[in-house]
Amino acid sequence: DGVDDVICAVGQGCDVNTCDPKAPNATCLPKDNCPLIANPDQKDTNGDGVGDACVDSDGDKVSDAKDNCPSIANPDQADEDGDGKGDACDNCAKVANADQSDMDADGLGDACDNCPSKDNAKQEDKDSDGKGDVCDNCVDVSNKDQADGDANGVGDACEAMGTGGAGGAGGSVAVVPPGTLQGGCGCRIDGGDRDGSPALLLLAALGLATVARRRRAA
Repeated sequence: DGVDDVICAVGQGCDVNTCDPKAPNATCLPKDNCPLIANPDQKDTNGDGVGDACVDSDGDKVSDAKDNCPSIANPDQADEDGDGKGDACDNCAKVANADQSDMDADGLGDACDNCPSKDNAKQEDKDSDGKGDVCDNCVDVSNKDQADGDANGVGDACEAMGTGGAGGAGGSVAVVPPGTLQGGCGCRIDGGDRDGSPALLLLAALGLATVARRRRAA
């Protein structure tokens, strides 16, 4: 790097190419603060006499200046997604995300988080549609497109079934069990037999009673 490893001591003659500053009665002193790694700027941020290029915070034999994960020992420097962040430190080890952005601070990078706007470290996804349950507008029915035609927060796929989305709200179309009476005068019966069953006879009786009341009122 153009910086001699040693310098002759004041008033001493020496050969900077062979002098060992650690030898007894050495006539030279260390000069390069990182003799094994090129660092022409000799940068030493903390002033401890060891150049930044030689600092190895995690003790994995890779200097911080070259370590793709300086805070966690990873001598193999594995980086599966090739984003420059070692797998041991990468919050999205299988998806390239050099910026390591994690909007919801749940430890998972936005690039691989199934709900980057809400903390969901467990990544629960009940319907396996790629949308985390805490964000899914239709938790029980797979709907990757998250379509919500009426913008009411409940996915169209759930409204058709009367189930709710992430907020637990029901859809606008109610699901009524077969044979349930609905309404008053205009009552109807969903499902059931249509061949003179008790339910159908009851409906007919209610209709006749209503007609009779209207005639008396007239």
